[in-house]
Amino acid sequence: MSLAIGNERKLVKHSLAIERDKGLCAISLPRQMAMQNAINHIQEIIQNTITLFKTEKILTNVNWTLVEEKTKIEYNISRSFEKQCNDGILSVEAARILIGAAKSYCPIQGKFMSIYDVSTYVRARSWLVKFKNMLTFLEYHKDEASLVPFGLRPDNLILVQIIVIIGYFRIIRFIPLIKMIIPLLIHIVDVQIKKRLSLMYSITKGYAKSQEDTKFLIEQISSRESINQKLYEILETNKRDAVKELGLIEHEHRDVVIALKTRQAIRNVIAKALKNLTFLWSRGIIDKHESVVMNKVLLTKIKALNNFPMAIPPPTPEKYLHNILWLENKDILIQFFKERAKLAYFDYGDVICKEGEMPQGIYLIISGLAVLHSSPPTFGIDSSLQPDRESKTMFTEYCTSGDIIGELSCLLKREIEYTAICETILQACFISLEDLYEGFDVFWPSLEYKIWLKLALSTAYQYFESSLIDEDLTFQKCVALNLACVKTLSSYNEMTIDNATMKFVIVVYGSVIDTKTEVPYLAPCVLPKTCEQVQGTSDLCKLLVIQASEPVKNKNSKGVGESSQRRAASVLDSVPAT
Repeated sequence: MSLAIGNERKLVKHSLAIERDKGLCAISLPRQMAMQNAINHIQEIIQNTITLFKTEKILTNVNWTLVEEKTKIEYNISRSFEKQCNDGILSVEAARILIGAAKSYCPIQGKFMSIYDVSTYVRARSWLVKFKNMLTFLEYHKDEASLVPFGLRPDNLILVQIIVIIGYFRIIRFIPLIKMIIPLLIHIVDVQIKKRLSLMYSITKGYAKSQEDTKFLIEQISSRESINQKLYEILETNKRDAVKELGLIEHEHRDVVIALKTRQAIRNVIAKALKNLTFLWSRGIIDKHESVVMNKVLLTKIKALNNFPMAIPPPTPEKYLHNILWLENKDILIQFFKERAKLAYFDYGDVICKEGEMPQGIYLIISGLAVLHSSPPTFGIDSSLQPDRESKTMFTEYCTSGDIIGELSCLLKREIEYTAICETILQACFISLEDLYEGFDVFWPSLEYKIWLKLALSTAYQYFESSLIDEDLTFQKCVALNLACVKTLSSYNEMTIDNATMKFVIVVYGSVIDTKTEVPYLAPCVLPKTCEQVQGTSDLCKLLVIQASEPVKNKNSKGVGESSQRRAASVLDSVPAT
């Protein structure tokens, strides 16, 4: 036991030292260790108190699971930018710039840092682009005469004298040499431009994620609803501007963004492997020598990313079908829709679809940027049940490469709830409504269910990410391991909720009512633990059920061994092959 505690302390100290060396921690290392130890001590006192109270007869009917959940204390040292850096989403340079920019705006009362304020730090300099264009012009015109000879008439005598004088300057002999190094200069400038673009995209992405993280802290900042709503609107506007910048950068420099996303995905996978390795070592499951060897292998792979290409050519349009989650990269599904999909092209300002129209199909954006304008989403709830949502406030959202327009409307065969307008020239892969439902018939019922699962997970993470932050609910794992599923309820149908096997039940579409207390729950919302049975009150209701992990029957060495084998396997599986 003492060895495990010692290893864990060394691990915490090592991780904090890494953050300090990177320049990402604002709190000193001793203070962070002291705060962490204090939190752990308080949590032990709380747990001992709960254990003591469980022995009292007068408290036998208390819901102790809820008590433990509400009294649990979590202390996270890393802030949004630091966490993104540790997870491999942000580079160290991007995290430093964001943290520095945030610190510079903290003393300014009433000032909110926007993406345009941050972009001034690293925006690609216009003179670099102009210099590259000039070099490119010289590259393609270096064999042409730079001066057009004039007739040797008396009125050109001054020009003749100037040319004679210039002829004495031997530096002219270096002009052919300068022309020879033009391609090298173009390459150097191009590399610098791509580095700045990659850094700008990374910073903008990290800024958008930080705005999303800040939303979860609004209720802790103020208890006044009006202030919370104002802060939420500011954060939402800042995030929307950041997403627009991301879309514009990706539209203009697709090859650079694809390379950056690929590099971030590799780094993210290795970062998760390092976390699993750290967990195994801190628990004494693997010894120090094995952990050091594996740690060196993973760090070598991270170091190799420094030589990763700055640009990767974008894939062909048919390759984008592999990016649709509910097709699961299965050849039979991809081939089915590949034969039926069509390419659609839109110019700047073109309307893809209008609010209130019936859907014609779904659009998978290949390149370009589209903006969605809509009224507050209804989530399939009757207007009489949501009077507070009858607002004239228009919602705005940006869609970029890889996003899909029209999924929910096609599933429901109902009017589209937003208007999609092209912000740039846009190319999309179009799958008609008839072809989509033909696919539902051929691959019934799995295909339609998987689209609902994808939409349910997206809604849950959009509104309740703080509650699901510890859940690894990727679409692939939910399908393969049944970590989450979608339940369907119609009017007056009932469903029993078993809190022993269901960790979360989230209403993602429609509305339900608690059959015991008759309290209504409108989508999107998380059902409380006290709710034991619900009844559908809308024509169609979709509930996302997140399964609870299997309870441990006995904590003996055999269980630890089996757990260690599973975790070790996950570490090895998450490391990309060299």
